[in-house]
Amino acid sequence: MEITAPRHEADLAEYARLAHRAFATELTDLEVLHTHGAVRLALDGQRVIGGVTALPVGQFFAGAALSSCCISTVCVAVDQRGRGVARRLLEHVTAEQRAAGAVISSLWTPSLGLYRRWGWELAGSATTGQLPIDAFAPPVRHGYRVADVTESAGHPLQRSLARTWHGPVDRPAWWWTWKYPDTTTGPRLYEISDPEGRARALVGCSRTRTGPWGHELEITDYWAGDPEAAGLANAFISDQRSQAATVRFQPGTQPLLAPHLWTTDQYTTTQQVWHPWMLKLLDPAGAIEQRPWPEAATGHLDLRLLGPSGAEEHLSFDIASGKATAVTGRNPRVTLPTGLFTSWYAGSASTEHLLQWGEADGVTEEDRQLLTAMSGSHHTWLPDLF
Repeated sequence: MEITAPRHEADLAEYARLAHRAFATELTDLEVLHTHGAVRLALDGQRVIGGVTALPVGQFFAGAALSSCCISTVCVAVDQRGRGVARRLLEHVTAEQRAAGAVISSLWTPSLGLYRRWGWELAGSATTGQLPIDAFAPPVRHGYRVADVTESAGHPLQRSLARTWHGPVDRPAWWWTWKYPDTTTGPRLYEISDPEGRARALVGCSRTRTGPWGHELEITDYWAGDPEAAGLANAFISDQRSQAATVRFQPGTQPLLAPHLWTTDQYTTTQQVWHPWMLKLLDPAGAIEQRPWPEAATGHLDLRLLGPSGAEEHLSFDIASGKATAVTGRNPRVTLPTGLFTSWYAGSASTEHLLQWGEADGVTEEDRQLLTAMSGSHHTWLPDLF
Protein backbone atom coordinates (compact mmCIF):
# COMPACT_ATOMS: atom_id res chain seq x y z
CA MET A 1 0.00 0.00 0.00
CA GLU A 2 1.29 3.44 -0.96
CA ILE A 3 -0.03 6.81 0.27
CA THR A 4 0.35 9.59 -2.27
CA ALA A 5 -1.12 12.78 -3.67
CA PRO A 6 -3.32 12.35 -6.76
CA ARG A 7 -1.14 11.56 -9.77
CA HIS A 8 -3.60 12.72 -12.40
CA GLU A 9 -7.26 13.58 -12.97
CA ALA A 10 -8.21 9.91 -13.22
CA ASP A 11 -7.13 9.42 -9.60
CA LEU A 12 -9.42 12.23 -8.47
CA ALA A 13 -12.28 10.77 -10.51
CA GLU A 14 -11.80 7.38 -8.83
CA TYR A 15 -11.69 9.06 -5.41
CA ALA A 16 -15.02 10.71 -6.24
CA ARG A 17 -16.50 7.33 -7.19
CA LEU A 18 -15.30 5.77 -3.94
CA ALA A 19 -16.84 8.65 -1.99
CA HIS A 20 -20.15 8.23 -3.81
CA ARG A 21 -20.26 4.54 -2.94
CA ALA A 22 -19.35 5.24 0.68
CA PHE A 23 -21.72 8.15 1.35
CA ALA A 24 -24.44 7.61 -1.29
CA THR A 25 -24.03 11.18 -2.51
CA GLU A 26 -22.25 12.87 -5.37
CA LEU A 27 -18.93 14.52 -4.47
CA THR A 28 -19.49 17.71 -6.45
CA ASP A 29 -16.95 19.90 -4.66
CA LEU A 30 -13.84 17.75 -5.11
CA GLU A 31 -12.14 20.49 -7.13
CA VAL A 32 -12.49 22.90 -4.19
CA LEU A 33 -11.19 20.30 -1.73
CA HIS A 34 -8.25 19.43 -3.98
CA THR A 35 -7.37 23.06 -4.67
CA HIS A 36 -7.44 24.28 -1.07
CA GLY A 37 -6.77 21.09 0.87
CA ALA A 38 -4.45 18.10 0.85
CA VAL A 39 -5.98 15.09 -0.93
CA ARG A 40 -4.14 11.87 -0.16
CA LEU A 41 -4.92 8.53 -1.79
CA ALA A 42 -4.11 4.93 -0.89
CA LEU A 43 -2.86 2.91 -3.85
CA ASP A 44 -2.63 -0.84 -4.25
CA GLY A 45 -0.42 -1.05 -7.28
CA GLN A 46 -2.06 1.35 -9.72
CA ARG A 47 -5.51 1.08 -8.15
CA VAL A 48 -6.96 3.80 -5.90
CA ILE A 49 -8.42 1.98 -2.88
CA GLY A 50 -9.04 4.88 -0.49
CA GLY A 51 -8.77 8.60 0.06
CA VAL A 52 -8.87 11.44 2.56
CA THR A 53 -8.83 15.24 2.41
CA ALA A 54 -7.31 17.56 5.02
CA LEU A 55 -8.37 21.22 4.97
CA PRO A 56 -5.86 23.52 6.73
CA VAL A 57 -7.77 26.29 8.53
CA GLY A 58 -7.92 28.11 11.83
CA GLN A 59 -10.36 26.90 14.46
CA PHE A 60 -11.54 29.13 17.32
CA PHE A 61 -10.90 28.15 20.92
CA ALA A 62 -11.03 30.68 23.76
CA GLY A 63 -11.19 33.49 21.23
CA ALA A 64 -8.08 32.58 19.22
CA ALA A 65 -7.86 30.83 15.85
CA LEU A 66 -5.65 27.78 16.45
CA SER A 67 -3.88 26.02 13.59
CA SER A 68 -6.15 23.14 12.63
CA CYS A 69 -6.92 20.70 9.85
CA CYS A 70 -10.45 19.55 9.07
CA ILE A 71 -10.58 15.93 7.94
CA SER A 72 -13.09 15.31 5.16
CA THR A 73 -14.26 12.55 2.83
CA VAL A 74 -12.52 9.51 4.31
CA CYS A 75 -13.48 6.53 2.14
CA VAL A 76 -12.20 3.04 1.31
CA ALA A 77 -13.16 0.62 -1.45
CA VAL A 78 -15.69 -1.93 -0.22
CA ASP A 79 -13.45 -4.94 -0.92
CA GLN A 80 -10.49 -3.32 0.86
CA ARG A 81 -12.09 -2.56 4.22
CA GLY A 82 -10.51 -4.18 7.26
CA ARG A 83 -6.96 -3.82 5.92
CA GLY A 84 -6.19 -0.64 7.88
CA VAL A 85 -6.43 1.61 4.82
CA ALA A 86 -8.29 4.43 6.58
CA ARG A 87 -5.92 4.32 9.54
CA ARG A 88 -2.88 4.58 7.27
CA LEU A 89 -4.43 7.49 5.37
CA LEU A 90 -5.23 9.38 8.57
CA GLU A 91 -1.81 8.75 10.11
CA HIS A 92 -0.16 10.02 6.95
CA VAL A 93 -2.20 13.15 6.43
CA THR A 94 -2.24 14.22 10.09
CA ALA A 95 1.54 13.75 10.33
CA GLU A 96 1.89 16.05 7.32
CA GLN A 97 -0.45 18.62 8.82
CA ARG A 98 1.30 18.55 12.20
CA ALA A 99 4.64 19.08 10.45
CA ALA A 100 3.05 22.09 8.73
CA GLY A 101 2.04 23.57 12.10
CA ALA A 102 -1.45 22.19 12.84
CA VAL A 103 -1.97 21.49 16.55
CA ILE A 104 -5.55 20.15 16.39
CA SER A 105 -7.75 18.28 13.93
CA SER A 106 -11.55 18.00 13.64
CA LEU A 107 -13.90 15.71 11.76
CA TRP A 108 -17.59 14.77 11.56
CA THR A 109 -18.53 11.11 11.92
CA PRO A 110 -21.19 8.73 13.28
CA SER A 111 -18.41 6.15 13.87
CA LEU A 112 -17.22 7.26 17.31
CA GLY A 113 -15.54 4.00 18.29
CA LEU A 114 -13.50 3.78 15.09
CA TYR A 115 -12.05 7.27 15.29
CA ARG A 116 -11.62 7.07 19.06
CA ARG A 117 -9.14 4.24 18.52
CA TRP A 118 -7.17 6.57 16.25
CA GLY A 119 -6.95 9.39 18.78
CA TRP A 120 -10.03 11.55 18.16
CA GLU A 121 -12.59 12.15 20.89
CA LEU A 122 -16.13 13.47 21.13
CA ALA A 123 -16.16 17.26 21.12
CA GLY A 124 -19.78 18.18 20.39
CA SER A 125 -22.89 17.44 18.37
CA ALA A 126 -24.89 19.20 15.70
CA THR A 127 -28.63 19.58 15.58
CA THR A 128 -31.02 19.85 12.68
CA GLY A 129 -34.65 20.83 12.93
CA GLN A 130 -37.73 21.98 11.09
CA LEU A 131 -40.31 24.57 12.15
CA PRO A 132 -43.39 26.01 10.49
CA ILE A 133 -42.65 29.51 9.30
CA ASP A 134 -45.51 30.75 11.49
CA ALA A 135 -43.31 30.00 14.52
CA PHE A 136 -41.17 33.02 13.69
CA ALA A 137 -41.96 36.52 14.87
CA PRO A 138 -44.38 38.44 12.63
CA PRO A 139 -42.50 41.10 10.63
CA VAL A 140 -44.66 43.97 11.92
CA ARG A 141 -42.93 43.71 15.31
CA HIS A 142 -39.47 44.55 14.04
CA GLY A 143 -38.13 47.11 11.64
CA TYR A 144 -35.02 45.93 9.82
CA ARG A 145 -32.92 46.37 6.73
CA VAL A 146 -31.54 43.54 4.63
CA ALA A 147 -28.58 43.40 2.25
CA ASP A 148 -27.31 40.57 0.08
CA VAL A 149 -23.72 39.79 1.12
CA THR A 150 -21.61 39.23 -1.98
CA GLU A 151 -18.05 39.66 -0.67
CA SER A 152 -16.13 36.40 -0.95
CA ALA A 153 -14.08 37.28 2.14
CA GLY A 154 -17.06 36.72 4.41
CA HIS A 155 -18.39 39.02 7.10
CA PRO A 156 -16.80 40.53 10.24
CA LEU A 157 -19.96 39.95 12.31
CA GLN A 158 -19.75 36.22 11.70
CA ARG A 159 -16.09 36.14 12.75
CA SER A 160 -16.78 38.24 15.83
CA LEU A 161 -19.54 35.91 17.00
CA ALA A 162 -17.71 32.72 15.99
CA ARG A 163 -14.76 33.50 18.24
CA THR A 164 -17.05 33.48 21.32
CA TRP A 165 -17.45 29.69 20.94
CA HIS A 166 -15.13 26.69 21.12
CA GLY A 167 -14.93 25.06 17.70
CA PRO A 168 -16.05 27.28 14.78
CA VAL A 169 -13.83 27.40 11.72
CA ASP A 170 -12.11 30.72 11.05
CA ARG A 171 -13.41 30.62 7.51
CA PRO A 172 -10.87 31.71 4.87
CA ALA A 173 -12.09 33.54 1.78
CA TRP A 174 -12.23 30.36 -0.30
CA TRP A 175 -14.47 28.71 2.35
CA TRP A 176 -17.05 31.47 1.89
CA THR A 177 -16.93 31.07 -1.89
CA TRP A 178 -17.30 27.31 -1.46
CA LYS A 179 -20.27 27.74 0.89
CA TYR A 180 -21.92 30.54 -1.10
CA PRO A 181 -20.99 30.15 -4.77
CA ASP A 182 -22.12 32.98 -7.02
CA THR A 183 -24.86 31.03 -8.79
CA THR A 184 -28.50 31.73 -9.50
CA THR A 185 -29.82 28.70 -7.63
CA GLY A 186 -27.24 28.43 -4.83
CA PRO A 187 -27.61 29.57 -1.20
CA ARG A 188 -27.34 33.28 -0.38
CA LEU A 189 -26.08 35.14 2.67
CA TYR A 190 -28.01 38.16 4.00
CA GLU A 191 -26.97 40.85 6.46
CA ILE A 192 -29.81 41.96 8.73
CA SER A 193 -29.46 45.47 10.17
CA ASP A 194 -31.55 47.43 12.66
CA PRO A 195 -33.41 50.58 11.50
CA GLU A 196 -30.30 52.65 12.28
CA GLY A 197 -28.26 50.58 9.82
CA ARG A 198 -26.16 48.61 12.34
CA ALA A 199 -25.46 45.02 11.24
CA ARG A 200 -26.98 42.76 13.90
CA ALA A 201 -27.46 39.31 12.34
CA LEU A 202 -26.55 37.10 9.39
CA VAL A 203 -28.86 34.58 7.78
CA GLY A 204 -27.81 32.24 5.00
CA CYS A 205 -30.55 30.36 3.18
CA SER A 206 -31.41 28.28 0.18
CA ARG A 207 -34.74 27.15 -1.24
CA THR A 208 -35.97 23.71 -2.26
CA ARG A 209 -39.10 23.29 -4.35
CA THR A 210 -41.67 21.24 -2.42
CA GLY A 211 -44.63 20.89 -4.77
CA PRO A 212 -46.53 22.57 -7.58
CA TRP A 213 -45.88 25.87 -5.82
CA GLY A 214 -43.85 27.11 -2.87
CA HIS A 215 -40.65 25.88 -1.30
CA GLU A 216 -38.94 24.86 1.91
CA LEU A 217 -36.54 27.44 3.28
CA GLU A 218 -33.26 25.88 4.41
CA ILE A 219 -31.12 27.95 6.78
CA THR A 220 -27.39 27.53 6.09
CA ASP A 221 -26.10 30.19 8.52
CA TYR A 222 -27.77 31.83 11.51
CA TRP A 223 -25.71 34.31 13.53
CA ALA A 224 -27.36 36.47 16.16
CA GLY A 225 -25.57 37.58 19.30
CA ASP A 226 -28.58 38.46 21.49
CA PRO A 227 -32.39 38.17 21.57
CA GLU A 228 -32.88 41.50 19.80
CA ALA A 229 -30.62 40.41 16.94
CA ALA A 230 -32.42 37.05 16.82
CA GLY A 231 -35.72 38.94 16.59
CA LEU A 232 -34.45 40.82 13.53
CA ALA A 233 -33.25 37.59 11.93
CA ASN A 234 -36.57 35.91 12.66
CA ALA A 235 -38.47 38.85 11.16
CA PHE A 236 -36.49 38.41 7.95
CA ILE A 237 -37.27 34.67 7.92
CA SER A 238 -40.94 35.39 8.64
CA ASP A 239 -41.08 37.67 5.63
CA GLN A 240 -40.45 34.66 3.36
CA ARG A 241 -43.87 33.21 4.26
CA SER A 242 -45.44 34.07 0.91
CA GLN A 243 -43.66 31.09 -0.68
CA ALA A 244 -42.26 29.01 2.22
CA ALA A 245 -44.42 27.07 4.66
CA THR A 246 -41.56 25.42 6.58
CA VAL A 247 -38.08 26.37 7.70
CA ARG A 248 -35.38 23.73 8.04
CA PHE A 249 -32.02 24.31 9.69
CA GLN A 250 -29.06 22.63 8.04
CA PRO A 251 -27.15 20.32 10.44
CA GLY A 252 -24.73 22.35 12.54
CA THR A 253 -26.29 25.71 11.74
CA GLN A 254 -27.61 26.11 15.27
CA PRO A 255 -26.11 25.21 18.66
CA LEU A 256 -28.03 22.90 20.97
CA LEU A 257 -29.77 25.92 22.51
CA ALA A 258 -30.86 27.56 19.29
CA PRO A 259 -30.95 31.38 19.47
CA HIS A 260 -33.91 31.58 17.10
CA LEU A 261 -36.03 30.03 19.85
CA TRP A 262 -35.49 33.07 22.07
CA THR A 263 -38.09 35.10 20.20
CA THR A 264 -40.38 32.55 18.55
CA ASP A 265 -44.08 32.81 19.41
CA GLN A 266 -44.67 29.11 18.77
CA TYR A 267 -42.59 26.02 19.23
CA THR A 268 -43.83 23.28 16.92
CA THR A 269 -40.68 21.62 15.70
CA THR A 270 -38.96 18.39 14.90
CA GLN A 271 -35.39 18.48 16.14
CA GLN A 272 -32.73 15.85 15.79
CA VAL A 273 -29.20 15.50 17.09
CA TRP A 274 -27.07 14.88 14.02
CA HIS A 275 -23.59 13.35 13.75
CA PRO A 276 -21.16 14.37 16.49
CA TRP A 277 -17.89 16.06 15.70
CA MET A 278 -14.61 14.82 17.09
CA LEU A 279 -11.35 16.54 17.95
CA LYS A 280 -7.76 15.30 18.10
CA LEU A 281 -4.84 17.14 19.70
CA LEU A 282 -2.13 16.58 17.10
CA ASP A 283 0.32 18.52 19.27
CA PRO A 284 -1.04 18.74 22.84
CA ALA A 285 1.72 21.07 24.04
CA GLY A 286 1.22 23.36 21.06
CA ALA A 287 -2.55 23.29 21.54
CA ILE A 288 -2.12 24.47 25.13
CA GLU A 289 0.41 27.14 24.22
CA GLN A 290 -1.57 28.58 21.30
CA ARG A 291 -4.75 28.89 23.33
CA PRO A 292 -5.19 32.13 25.33
CA TRP A 293 -5.38 31.99 29.13
CA PRO A 294 -7.03 34.48 31.44
CA GLU A 295 -4.65 37.29 32.36
CA ALA A 296 -5.15 36.61 36.06
CA ALA A 297 -4.22 32.91 35.81
CA THR A 298 -0.76 32.30 37.29
CA GLY A 299 0.99 29.08 38.29
CA HIS A 300 2.34 25.76 37.08
CA LEU A 301 0.48 22.87 35.46
CA ASP A 302 1.96 19.37 35.21
CA LEU A 303 0.04 16.61 33.41
CA ARG A 304 0.54 13.09 32.10
CA LEU A 305 -1.64 12.13 29.12
CA LEU A 306 -2.32 8.47 28.33
CA GLY A 307 -3.15 7.73 24.69
CA PRO A 308 -5.53 4.98 23.48
CA SER A 309 -2.58 2.68 22.70
CA GLY A 310 -0.93 3.28 26.09
CA ALA A 311 1.57 5.90 24.92
CA GLU A 312 2.37 8.60 27.49
CA GLU A 313 3.03 12.29 27.01
CA HIS A 314 4.19 14.58 29.80
CA LEU A 315 3.10 18.22 29.67
CA SER A 316 4.42 20.92 31.98
CA PHE A 317 3.66 24.62 31.68
CA ASP A 318 4.31 27.90 33.39
CA ILE A 319 1.20 30.09 33.13
CA ALA A 320 1.38 33.87 33.38
CA SER A 321 0.26 37.01 31.54
CA GLY A 322 -2.42 35.22 29.52
CA LYS A 323 -0.27 32.44 28.07
CA ALA A 324 1.20 29.04 28.86
CA THR A 325 4.86 28.27 28.18
CA ALA A 326 6.01 24.66 27.94
CA VAL A 327 8.87 23.70 30.26
CA THR A 328 10.73 20.47 30.99
CA GLY A 329 12.10 18.70 34.01
CA ARG A 330 9.03 18.51 36.26
CA ASN A 331 7.07 15.48 37.38
CA PRO A 332 3.39 15.37 36.41
CA ARG A 333 0.91 15.33 39.30
CA VAL A 334 -2.25 14.48 37.36
CA THR A 335 -2.74 11.57 34.93
CA LEU A 336 -5.52 11.89 32.36
CA PRO A 337 -6.71 9.83 29.37
CA THR A 338 -5.97 11.80 26.22
CA GLY A 339 -9.56 11.39 25.01
CA LEU A 340 -11.06 12.82 28.18
CA PHE A 341 -8.56 15.68 28.15
CA THR A 342 -9.52 16.39 24.53
CA SER A 343 -13.25 16.56 25.37
CA TRP A 344 -12.43 18.94 28.21
CA TYR A 345 -10.24 21.01 25.88
CA ALA A 346 -13.17 21.31 23.46
CA GLY A 347 -15.52 22.41 26.25
CA SER A 348 -17.65 19.26 26.28
CA ALA A 349 -16.41 18.00 29.66
CA SER A 350 -16.18 20.16 32.77
CA THR A 351 -13.08 20.41 34.93
CA GLU A 352 -14.88 18.47 37.66
CA HIS A 353 -15.69 15.71 35.18
CA LEU A 354 -12.10 15.73 33.97
CA LEU A 355 -10.66 15.29 37.45
CA GLN A 356 -13.32 12.82 38.57
CA TRP A 357 -12.68 10.45 35.67
CA GLY A 358 -8.92 10.90 35.53
CA GLU A 359 -6.26 9.70 37.95
CA ALA A 360 -6.20 12.97 39.84
CA ASP A 361 -5.17 11.86 43.33
CA GLY A 362 -2.26 14.27 43.23
CA VAL A 363 -4.26 17.25 42.04
CA THR A 364 -3.68 20.46 43.95
CA GLU A 365 -5.99 23.42 44.38
CA GLU A 366 -3.69 25.34 42.02
CA ASP A 367 -4.16 22.65 39.36
CA ARG A 368 -7.92 22.81 39.78
CA GLN A 369 -8.00 26.59 39.57
CA LEU A 370 -5.80 26.70 36.48
CA LEU A 371 -7.82 24.04 34.66
CA THR A 372 -11.06 25.81 35.53
CA ALA A 373 -9.63 29.14 34.37
CA MET A 374 -8.59 27.62 31.06
CA SER A 375 -11.97 26.04 30.36
CA GLY A 376 -13.51 29.52 30.57
CA SER A 377 -17.11 30.39 29.77
CA HIS A 378 -17.17 29.47 26.07
CA HIS A 379 -19.53 26.72 24.89
CA THR A 380 -18.90 24.18 22.17
CA TRP A 381 -20.29 24.60 18.68
CA LEU A 382 -19.00 23.68 15.22
CA PRO A 383 -21.40 25.24 12.70
CA ASP A 384 -19.42 24.24 9.61
CA LEU A 385 -19.85 20.96 7.72
CA PHE A 386 -16.95 19.61 5.66
